[in-house]
Amino acid sequence: MTLFIDEEKPEPGPRRKWFWRLFKIACVLAVLFFLGIVLLTRIGGNDDNLRMGLQTAIGRAAGNRPVSVGALHGISFFPYIRVFAENISILPLPASAAAEKSESAAILPEATLGTLMFSRSFWDSFFWRNGIEGIRLEKLVLMPGFITPRTLAGDIVMEPATFEGKPGISFKGSYDGTALDLLVGLTLSHKNLRPVFSVTGSMPFLFTHGDTKVRGRMAVYDRRLFIVADEAVIDGAFFGLWNDTDKKPQAAQCLAGAIFLEQSSIFFSHFHAAFDDGNVAGQGVIDTEKNTVALYFSRKPQEGEAQDASLQGDWNAPVRGSEAAPDEDRPRFPPLKFMGIDESHACAPFMQAGQ
Repeated sequence: MTLFIDEEKPEPGPRRKWFWRLFKIACVLAVLFFLGIVLLTRIGGNDDNLRMGLQTAIGRAAGNRPVSVGALHGISFFPYIRVFAENISILPLPASAAAEKSESAAILPEATLGTLMFSRSFWDSFFWRNGIEGIRLEKLVLMPGFITPRTLAGDIVMEPATFEGKPGISFKGSYDGTALDLLVGLTLSHKNLRPVFSVTGSMPFLFTHGDTKVRGRMAVYDRRLFIVADEAVIDGAFFGLWNDTDKKPQAAQCLAGAIFLEQSSIFFSHFHAAFDDGNVAGQGVIDTEKNTVALYFSRKPQEGEAQDASLQGDWNAPVRGSEAAPDEDRPRFPPLKFMGIDESHACAPFMQAGQ
């Protein structure tokens, strides 16, 4: 006689349970991601809701200031993030706007932009990849006290032949009525027959403003922008900090330093310049929210004792003094090869001492 015994199926182990749970979660996330992509492809255009959204985004980037976008010609999110807008104005914060209105009926903007054109791949943004298809800012005007002590005006353009016939980004305009140009070299590649500009290692740059001319390279390292000049001529007005009579432009054998941002402040650190008659070291901070400046410099002539100089207070009219710089944690300089220089560079000994 044959007996049939019902045997219970063994329960799946913990590993198998976790596998099916993760599989279900992955399926749900995949569906949500697909729906999100479909939704992004349908979002776009130039209606008032998108225009107000752009105003909010620019306002947050400008310190939660009110923003007015006169015309939005188009905006898209997938497969490319693109913006084309005109007549953009950044207005003062409500508190300062009320103060200005009491003196004048019209509230003047702190910054204006004639044309904004921007394009970047959605996937480059999603994966935080280094790359941008293009940017063009025309008729940009920053009023005194917004970011810079004096009026800064000009155009920013990214093109394949910007930096001495090579790919790069340029700012051409004026600062306080004097012509100012900044050219920065970039790397240009092509994806799907479209140009993509990116930053790789050190970037060559050329800066000119009045009698000041600096040619060198810059690189982002440890969240700081480091600058090393191959050749530099400094405006003689800088030397008026120590001597009102000696204001001739001077050539620097070495010019190096670091710049980094923290909330509303711009920090200058590790500044060093070597001239025929001595060396200059400096550091300081500009607070763009409080409109204050605190810069400190120390000049060590070839002969004689070191001299301290400072600029402090309201950055529209800072007070010149002779205070020494406070102690600071000096940032570590990047390796020489990272900056694209070798030990024969004039700044190499100074940089190696700070590594």
